[in-house]
Amino acid sequence: MYVVLSLAMIGDDIDYVSRIFGAKILNEVSDFLENGDIDFFIPRGSTNLVFEELVKLDYVVMHRYGVGVYARKFMNGKLYHLDFAEDPLPFYLFPDVKSTDKFLEDMWSDRSLEKFYRYFLQFRNYKPKFTSHVKENFNIYGKYLSDTTYTTKPLCKSSILLNDVIGVMEKRPVSFLRVFSMSRLCRLFLAVLNMHWQKLGKGEVVAFIGADGSGKTTVLEYMSRSNGTHKIYMGDINFKLQKFYEWLFNRPLYIARVVYVFMYIENWFRFLWIFFKKSKGDIIYTDRWPGYNQYLGEGTMLSKTHKFLYTFFPQPDRFVLLVAEPEVIHARKQELSIAHISRLQIALAEAIKNREHIIVETNDFDASMNKALSYLVNV
Repeated sequence: MYVVLSLAMIGDDIDYVSRIFGAKILNEVSDFLENGDIDFFIPRGSTNLVFEELVKLDYVVMHRYGVGVYARKFMNGKLYHLDFAEDPLPFYLFPDVKSTDKFLEDMWSDRSLEKFYRYFLQFRNYKPKFTSHVKENFNIYGKYLSDTTYTTKPLCKSSILLNDVIGVMEKRPVSFLRVFSMSRLCRLFLAVLNMHWQKLGKGEVVAFIGADGSGKTTVLEYMSRSNGTHKIYMGDINFKLQKFYEWLFNRPLYIARVVYVFMYIENWFRFLWIFFKKSKGDIIYTDRWPGYNQYLGEGTMLSKTHKFLYTFFPQPDRFVLLVAEPEVIHARKQELSIAHISRLQIALAEAIKNREHIIVETNDFDASMNKALSYLVNV
């Protein structure tokens, strides 16, 4: 057994995995977080063994299209993301094509080969470096797209041109017709259609709630980076009519309260976007959720109005409640009193007690992030 580490080493954990599988290391960088995740290529049939070993190391793991593993873990304030694959990801869009042993062998000695295939076959051109890489390496690897040196079946028509390859990355319809045969286009269309069809109706909405200063934005940023989700802010600012609301707030109190009716309407428009994404099968993480904010637990008229408006507002599928010692949050947000923070945390816990949720204490960064990550991946 062997595993190839393509970008970096994490330390003792990876040393252990290396010894278990006899890892061959291509290169290292001091901090891979600035450059992406860590990619491993593993022998066919070894996914379950890799999965079991990473569980022993307390990584949060999930299967990767059935023939690979995603593994994530927070250590020393950093997110480590390991990707183990038996085949390069792009080939999952072509179920009738498999990479050859020579392809895997050549990738271990030349990382540019794998990047060339990945950038092209994932049809991605949203960063200039992807197009630049393909252009620079087309004369070296382009010929292998239409023969069986690296794949069990040719991926493209013979004698393809660089401009057509770039056209596919830019999703130009004519380029697809020039690069792929009709049978390949049909297979590709069915694979993409099936991928989206399986997702329909399986999306969910996870709301991150807690007092201002509890770490919602930080946790949400890491969780969305780790899971590839959509993010949307659902708090009481950043509305389309924000300047108008601020003007109303400066009017007499009975006029200023009207602003919450307008905010309520805008939150419904936000929810319609969320509902659309969820229906497509996407995962949406929201920073706050209407009705669960600083007014909760207060006995003021503002609080009662807010509670009344959001009594029948749609609820997310799950909640992540972030809490900390009130003194700690107060140090971050001194405009909030310790007493107010304490009341809010108690009120939030009470409000979601009968809903699917997890309460995460954010005093210990690594522990709290791993707890939240495990909950979001495994539930």
